[in-house]
Amino acid sequence: MQRVVFSLVVVLAAAACHSAFAQDAPKRKPGLWEIKSTVMGMNSSVQQCVGPDSDDLMARQARDRQRADCSATQVTRQANGVRVHSVCKMEARTVTTDGEFTGSFDSAYKGKLVSKMDPPQNGVSSTEINIDARWTGPCAANQKPGDMVVSTPGGQRIDMNDPRIREAMEKMRAAQGAQK
Repeated sequence: MQRVVFSLVVVLAAAACHSAFAQDAPKRKPGLWEIKSTVMGMNSSVQQCVGPDSDDLMARQARDRQRADCSATQVTRQANGVRVHSVCKMEARTVTTDGEFTGSFDSAYKGKLVSKMDPPQNGVSSTEINIDARWTGPCAANQKPGDMVVSTPGGQRIDMNDPRIREAMEKMRAAQGAQK
């Protein structure tokens, strides 16, 4: 179970990485995106329905959360993508993340993020997330922008719009806020 929770957090972080820097990054084409990630030998994927303004909304939400916790957030556009750098406080630890995203962003992109934690968390001082995302077509008729379905390494599928999942995520956020 702990591995599933860790995987879920990593997959959601990978899915959010593009949106966290979306104000300065190229916008993704609206439709259904499959975002595959690999971290610490574990593979996971997210199917995310993206609307015309999804990246703007998610970037605004990410910036609001980061304001209080990040001393640096930089995005540098390059000919074929973007470089990102951030320094954030997460509980009693400083997390420095550097990464690069390349691709067309209207059909596919790849990314690599390296995060260093000081002090280490459970003996882990550095993680690398490799991301491979592709547009798969229009969102399904029953999907709306922002909808996500997460597949974990154990083959479990988690619908992020399930009220029970949303409630659990809200409880996790509240618990994190109470620890600050």
